Amino acid sequence: MKWADNDRTPAPKIRADQVTYEEYNADRSKYTFPIAPGPCPEVGCIEFFTIPVSDPAGEITIQLFAPTEDAISKGGLRTKDRQLPAHVNYHGGGFVIGNLKSDESWCRQACQDVGCLVINVDYRLAPEFPHPVPLTDSWTALKWVFDHARELRCFAGVYCRVVCWWADRRCARVVGKRRPGVTEAGTSNVGCTSRGY
Repeated sequence: MKWADNDRTPAPKIRADQVTYEEYNADRSKYTFPIAPGPCPEVGCIEFFTIPVSDPAGEITIQLFAPTEDAISKGGLRTKDRQLPAHVNYHGGGFVIGNLKSDESWCRQACQDVGCLVINVDYRLAPEFPHPVPLTDSWTALKWVFDHARELRCFAGVYCRVVCWWADRRCARVVGKRRPGVTEAGTSNVGCTSRGY
């Protein structure tokens, strides 16, 4: 750990905006830090899904956090057919930095505190994938959640909340405004919220 010159207080970690792009890009994990630091409670299970995206063609990863049985009981949100509400999360970072680890602590806390599924989206980042790629990836991920609601054990056909951090609140607003409307499962309802630091 790096220490400040005159005391034993740890010096702050260097952020991605404090180095050149080349240095950042050489080791992105070095500059990845939790946007919402805090406890990382155990959850019932974590699953990863790879989903195809287009424009340009590729793949993105989404991470599903499912609550423990105790959290589900306390939350009281499970339906009679054992489905849970879904909360779709888009990490912050101005569409340039961030990944699934950025919001892991927050996603775990929300999953356990609320007793719902939390779906964390790892959309592609600029400058390799400039606007509107992060938005179209996010929209594709949301549609994928609705299309796979039964597989994910969520009642996305009833309600699905989209949430993101400051810089990417535009993403949630755009995705939320593009409401899926009527799907094969019936009328869908998408809520949209942005969170600040």
